[in-house]
Amino acid sequence: MKKIYLALASIALTLASCDMDKMPEGTIPDKEALNTVADCESFRNGMYSYMRSLTTGNYVILSDIQMDDFHAVLGNGNRLMEFYNGTILSNTSEIDSYYSGFYTIIAESNYFIEGVNKHLANQSLVEKDRNSLNRYAGEIYFIRAFCYTNLADKFCMSYKNATDVDAPALGLSLQTVYAPTGDNTTYPGRSSLRATYQLINDDLAKADSLISLYEKNTNDEPTSMSKYITSDVVKAMQARVYLTMGKDKEAGEIAKDLIATNRYPLTTRSQFNNLWLNDEGTEVLWQVEMDFAHQGSPTGERFMSNTSYPDYIPTNETVYLFDENDTRWDTFFKDREIENTGGKATPFWFCKYPGNPTLYSGTNSNFSNISKPFRSAELYLIAAEAYYNLNEEGLANTYLSALQSTRGLGNHSYTGLELRDEIRNERHRELIGEGFRMGDLKRWNLGFKRGNPQEGGAENVIDRQSGGYELEYEKDDYRFLWPIPSHELDANPQIKNQQNPGYSAN
Repeated sequence: MKKIYLALASIALTLASCDMDKMPEGTIPDKEALNTVADCESFRNGMYSYMRSLTTGNYVILSDIQMDDFHAVLGNGNRLMEFYNGTILSNTSEIDSYYSGFYTIIAESNYFIEGVNKHLANQSLVEKDRNSLNRYAGEIYFIRAFCYTNLADKFCMSYKNATDVDAPALGLSLQTVYAPTGDNTTYPGRSSLRATYQLINDDLAKADSLISLYEKNTNDEPTSMSKYITSDVVKAMQARVYLTMGKDKEAGEIAKDLIATNRYPLTTRSQFNNLWLNDEGTEVLWQVEMDFAHQGSPTGERFMSNTSYPDYIPTNETVYLFDENDTRWDTFFKDREIENTGGKATPFWFCKYPGNPTLYSGTNSNFSNISKPFRSAELYLIAAEAYYNLNEEGLANTYLSALQSTRGLGNHSYTGLELRDEIRNERHRELIGEGFRMGDLKRWNLGFKRGNPQEGGAENVIDRQSGGYELEYEKDDYRFLWPIPSHELDANPQIKNQQNPGYSAN
């Protein structure tokens, strides 16, 4: 915690670099920053700017590089190879940056919540200001829950499969008040899994209540492609968290109700490429606001290149997940030449993040796209998985078929394990490269073996000599959890002996 609190003493830091070595853009608060409603609005806008960073670049793709979908290309400059090879350590810089980045925003969220609640306690507030403050507070409760959820996904075991969610030190270090201090005896130790997810769900409930109240009082109904966090976005997050926890009834009902609003129809075949190139599509619940001057990190940078070749290409098994009639095929994959010390080949590149032309810094793509953290496609997958787990195969087929038919795969009906596996395969296809794969495998209690190289000479241009070429994780592999960064263990005596299994304390 010491490093995180010290970071809050500096100002105007940015996290838009792909290696996550800097903190989010914006101004770190001081004790005079929230004196007026206008101050609160400015601070809230700054919190939104942080989300550009936390929903792009390495914050999204690190765990996907670690799992089974991609092979390293020869000469990739050793970028992210610790993840690819399965050799991440407690001092791996990207782990450090991921952990510190989210905890710094949690600290700022705590500061804002404390300040805005003081304003809301003022009985003389005019209605317009009260409505605005309710909205801002709800948005920041959501952001704090979003940060804790992403940390739990990487640093905690599966809630659904845990034998004891009340066991100590399996959750996160929880902090809900802004209290920067150099006294490390006051830093919190790791909580239980139950306490971690209880805080997440409590924050989401508060966010839903406050934002819904604002929407009701102002007749501001949620719409697709909102640049702000709406009550629908909060509910989508609740459904995601409940599925992670194994609370299938709650997850299914929320996803079903959101789909039934018809506010977020799935993107048609003719518009699907536009969804990923120009970042426009009706199925987007929340699209983080970006423009040329205010961007996140280039999420596609490791998979594409303008002048040479990418760092990573899909495995053969990844490519063959997709039918040639699949709408996603022509958008996600392009065959392009690679020539390096291994030879020459024309494998398929992963092109889900080709770069939005409005964000180019010149004539060539910088492989930056506007992040879309919540899409209705995920809701269909949540509903399908949840209802399958509840033994309601009819409903599970309804939602699976609706998504598959929209993606060009026709209408099918499955039963039993075939239905389960098709839901999992469809989730793999739809969400590839969006940071879900590691959490999905943990929830399903599955390991993996990285796939074979693509055919047609591509086996010569990938790094066959690295430890990641034939990497395999058993379902209980310790690397499904990331290590607590060594600097946190050094700074906080309460977590010194609470490192995740398989990793050293330094």
